[in-house]
Amino acid sequence: MQESKLKEMITQARQYRRQLDELRTRMSLIEDQLEAVNEELRGVIDVSEEAYAKLSEEDFQMMLSELNDPEQITVEVVYATRERQAINEIQVSPGATVEDCILVSGIVREFPEIDLATAKVGTHGNIKKLGDEVREGDRIEIYRPVEAAG
Repeated sequence: MQESKLKEMITQARQYRRQLDELRTRMSLIEDQLEAVNEELRGVIDVSEEAYAKLSEEDFQMMLSELNDPEQITVEVVYATRERQAINEIQVSPGATVEDCILVSGIVREFPEIDLATAKVGTHGNIKKLGDEVREGDRIEIYRPVEAAG
């Protein structure tokens, strides 16, 4: 009885090894395909960067307006220091939160000193929570801590 159980387990282990080998082969093929797509994408990006460099500001803005998705809403995310300010206009899906918009805007990468865990945020001068939903035309403001004059 135990001998038949052992044979059954060995057979099952062999099947699993074959399946694993097949999956590794498929994964290798998919990785090769992904690398080919990435290489093609790099070429498209290089060409796009060259084309973008030749665009006038007016042409660029016109292209952006054509990309606007009517299913999405437009909001601004703003932040300012004493030295500079950023106003990033973005499009998000209805139902997006204040935090979603801040992250999508890239403003945290521009200003790494922003700590969303502690920063106060608002829209049009009204304090909001990161989880609050935004509406079309909202201006999301990230407030700096108040500095004492000295």
